[in-house]
Amino acid sequence: SPVCSLCNEELETLQHIFLNCKFTGEFLEKVNNLITSKVDCNYRDTDRYYLLTLNHTDQRVNLINASANWFMSKKFQNKGQLNFAVFMKELKNGLLGEKPDIVASFRNIFSP
Repeated sequence: SPVCSLCNEELETLQHIFLNCKFTGEFLEKVNNLITSKVDCNYRDTDRYYLLTLNHTDQRVNLINASANWFMSKKFQNKGQLNFAVFMKELKNGLLGEKPDIVASFRNIFSP
């Protein structure tokens, strides 16, 4: 079906998935809150510029946004839910095997 698998209201286009779907909006609000509370307290991305361009000065923000893009794409392809807790688990697992300094830079992101 060409209709969005999450909202069942609009055509499932790339624009809809990344910019307009209400479920994407709810998920990305949590991603933005994570970035604001754990990485950059001044972070604002209401137009989703950093999400789509991965052009923030802090590479941790870019990694989180790239991971969010991948997670959303995967979930839309498989008609899954955009569960933030699952995203955080996959983000954390994605750091396994990375260089110690990269992992250390994310340590506070995963702490309560």
